[in-house]
Amino acid sequence: MKCPVCRAPFRGDPVCSRCQTNLLPLLEIRHHAFCYYNQALEQAKKQQWEQAAASMDAAVDQFQSQTEFHLLRGKILAHLHRYHEAIHAWQTALHLNPSSTEAQKCLSTLTDLIQQMKLSTQRKN
Repeated sequence: MKCPVCRAPFRGDPVCSRCQTNLLPLLEIRHHAFCYYNQALEQAKKQQWEQAAASMDAAVDQFQSQTEFHLLRGKILAHLHRYHEAIHAWQTALHLNPSSTEAQKCLSTLTDLIQQMKLSTQRKN
């Protein structure tokens, strides 16, 4: 996380060490977003996919720059067969963290699955 004013790296202090901006409001938003993320994890464990998707939407709405949020959101959306949204979530995760092997793996797996489904449909016709 970086200071939204001067882009200095966050060092844990609620005041930016470079520009002295009060970071408490940002930290509160981040905290609430992680609460939604943790709630979504619990809901996903219980296979409450719709509720988990809503929790992840709230997390992402509040704090869009967290790669893990987009990764989990994509997995939940894939469980709901909302494949295009899942792909978009994982592409966003890759945009935030281009070295995310998890996002790359998820994208590759889902892309392969969609391709297999298309081939299967073509064979039936």
